[in-house]
Amino acid sequence: LLVLIFWAIYQPQKVGVGVFFITGLLFDLLDGSVLGVHAFAFVLVGYVIVKLHRRLIHFPLRQQVVVMAGFLLGYKLIVFIVQACLHQAPNSILYWLSIVVSLFFWPWIKALLGSWQRQWQHH
Repeated sequence: LLVLIFWAIYQPQKVGVGVFFITGLLFDLLDGSVLGVHAFAFVLVGYVIVKLHRRLIHFPLRQQVVVMAGFLLGYKLIVFIVQACLHQAPNSILYWLSIVVSLFFWPWIKALLGSWQRQWQHH
């Protein structure tokens, strides 16, 4: 999800809500969950990111991490609520811990993909 978020912030004309939907469907298939659960959550998060991308680009890294926490929490919460309605809610702390792990990796993902994006634009 972090890679999608990066590209939606920095290349929203190429990575829009449709890409979030397709990726969410693929995630549903790979996860074995009800088809559309992750796609729905990905689309909602992706929509907000694409709408706010001009602001997010200019945020300093620390502020981006805080915003990422909101996006990831929103995604996890949407999936949790839908799965709870289907009586399939995750009951492990690891479900929520993945947000913290993702936030830890955001600066590296941003640096790596940002470097790749700059090299690609110069060619």
